[in-house]
Amino acid sequence: MIITDKLLERVGAVVGISGGLLVALNIHEYSRWGFVCFLISSGVLGWLGLRKQMYSFFWMQMVFQVINSLGVYRWFFA
Repeated sequence: MIITDKLLERVGAVVGISGGLLVALNIHEYSRWGFVCFLISSGVLGWLGLRKQMYSFFWMQMVFQVINSLGVYRWFFA
């Protein structure tokens, strides 16, 4: 299967929107999964940025990876 840029863009957007919804609901059992969604979304969108040579976008997503990793750590392990 060939992974197209459009597919990466859509997956990144849908997963990111889902993460935002989960965090906004503020339901303890579900909100923490929002950061997992954000982590996946920023990884997918970072990959897209790298493929399309959008380096500022790529680095922004990598910073989001660090921030979202902190969120995952705090919600799951702290």
